[in-house]
Amino acid sequence: MKIRNYKLSFFVLANFVLFSSILIGRTPKQLDFLKPAVRDLCESFGNLLVHGEELAENNNSQSDLRIIKIPGATGIYLASNSFQITPYTWTSQNGLLQAYYDFQKENNHVLAAINGTFFSPTHLLGPIIVNGLSPAGIKQLISKHSRCFIAVYENSDTKTRWVLGETSASSRKILSNQGKDLVFNRFINSNEKLLHLIGGGGWIIRNGKNVHLESYTRQKLNFRKVDQDNRHSVIAMDKSDGLYLMVFDHGQNLNAVAEKLLNKDLFSGVTDAIFLDGGSSSAIVLNGNYLVQPLYFFDKSRFSALMAIKR
Repeated sequence: MKIRNYKLSFFVLANFVLFSSILIGRTPKQLDFLKPAVRDLCESFGNLLVHGEELAENNNSQSDLRIIKIPGATGIYLASNSFQITPYTWTSQNGLLQAYYDFQKENNHVLAAINGTFFSPTHLLGPIIVNGLSPAGIKQLISKHSRCFIAVYENSDTKTRWVLGETSASSRKILSNQGKDLVFNRFINSNEKLLHLIGGGGWIIRNGKNVHLESYTRQKLNFRKVDQDNRHSVIAMDKSDGLYLMVFDHGQNLNAVAEKLLNKDLFSGVTDAIFLDGGSSSAIVLNGNYLVQPLYFFDKSRFSALMAIKR
């Protein structure tokens, strides 16, 4: 990855100015008005540091993985018969890139990662299940309101597939009830069992319709005004059960994200889409490099991610 020194220097200088402002006594809330300008700067220089075209050249042999670059959004597309996904958790203050490297030690077929669900300083804010278990050492806070998830089911022949859905149940309750507390976007067969799940977000599209308002009204995911048009990490499925892992740049609210996803000139037949954590947590790693660079130069993704693995 080629980085010109003056570009990196200017990028670091911009962040120094931001944090210097904090140090002279202003509160983070007082600095909200600066966020859009700083995000613009960081995303511009992030694009200079990471080149999707260069990464695409490294994926010529992976025709079932496509890099998606459209105005205002970047991500990858995974063909359902060529990839599998799994949540990954950690308890340190490492970000997404280091988590990718750590997971790679366990599975060298991993190709990509996107940040996971919302979190507090000590907890994940949603259920998570990995290999049929609630991960040890990971504290989870579950909302009383229904939240969206992406899950992986495995049939009796050990073939896996992903689905989207929603639940208000905890990981323990989901496992004890064998997934009966879950609502899905695809039919689940009787010979399939729940393998993985990561949740905590809201709907953007369901059954091909823009339902983003449900995330505010029914699901009670209330964001500050300054964060409503922040970055969004999005997971979407199409008619062929392919999976989009996308980050939409700031300046777009969930309605704008939904309209892009339903635009057939940009995306092919999206039927369902959810969002997980966003803002400064949003990032995508591909082949050990950032495809979507973290905002503010710091990788703030914490405690969970979704890993894409070549079958």
